[in-house]
Amino acid sequence: MNPPPRPRVWFTIGHYCDIAAAPGGFEIPTFLKNLLNGAVLEKSFKTSEKFPEPDVKLASVSFLYNDPNGFHFMDQTSYEQFTISEKSIGVDRFYLKEGTMLELF
Repeated sequence: MNPPPRPRVWFTIGHYCDIAAAPGGFEIPTFLKNLLNGAVLEKSFKTSEKFPEPDVKLASVSFLYNDPNGFHFMDQTSYEQFTISEKSIGVDRFYLKEGTMLELF
């Protein structure tokens, strides 16, 4: 039996500093925000480190409506509906009108 697939955790870089000298090479200190739970992680990367390119896809979605649970969207290819919190939408919420077509990551 195969183990269950590991969940993918996506981060966004909230802030990074200038390169800081460290023993063994230069390091770039960053603050990473977990896109699933909002946790912030402080991590330093060596300038020589390489990362695989993330598997990010654009999705055509339409904005349906908003309510106290958040902003509701529908994927135009699968017709799957999903909700994004008001906090995640931020000030962009003022530009959303019912039926607006968007490209989301």
